[in-house]
Formats: sequence, C-alpha cells, structure tokens
Amino acid sequence: SKIFKILGKFMHPLEIEELRRRSEFPKRENQLACYISGIWATKEAIYKSLSSNVKTGQLPPAQAVYTKLFYKTNDLDGKPLIKRITSSTEDRDYRDFTREYIDGSEFLISISHDGNYLISFVCHIKNS
Repeated sequence: SKIFKILGKFMHPLEIEELRRRSEFPKRENQLACYISGIWATKEAIYKSLSSNVKTGQLPPAQAVYTKLFYKTNDLDGKPLIKRITSSTEDRDYRDFTREYIDGSEFLISISHDGNYLISFVCHIKNS
C-alpha cells in the first residue's frame, strides 16, 4: 500500500513489522500515530546528532541513516533503544563511515509524549 511505501523511506523493515504487529490490537486511539512519530523523531535526532560530529561530505544521505544504519526498538521494560544495523548487506556502502563515526559509540535516547506533541532527544557518545 502507499502508506507502507512512504513509511519505508524512514523506517527499517523491523520497525514496519512492529507497526503491523501493533496495528492488529491497538491499545489506544493514537497508538499507531505515536509509534510512527516516535520513529520519525528518533531518526531525525540520530541524523542531527551525527551531523554535528561528521566532517562535511561524509554524512550518508538521511534515508540511508534512517533505513540502513539504525532502527528504534524498546527493551522489555518499554525503554526506547537505538540499535545499529550490523548486517553486512545493509551497511556495506557505509563501512568507512561506520568505522570512523559509529563503531565504539552508543546512542542514548529520550522520548517524551504530551498529548499531540512528541520530542526525541538523542545523545551520541563516543566511547574511549
């Protein structure tokens, strides 16, 4: 469907699979909108955190960062997490980028929902 084509521009297949799972038994009226907007806000925050540290011309296109390098998930307690996609087919085009800017680092995330508003804050920490 058209909506999944649009979602595929910023969501990883694992996130789309989770959206489909959540759509089967929504717990509240705006659950799917919150899920999609949380993914979008998180991907934007990841991209912004990278763009502040990456040399000009070395940052991959936003869509690649959104769909080929990272995905958002939650731990068993519901805490949001950012996972790096480590499949060699997913990130082979960006191997040098990931070696220089991603390996040895972690991304911490905070998402806040307030009615119709949502904010996602991502902190990219380079471990020494």
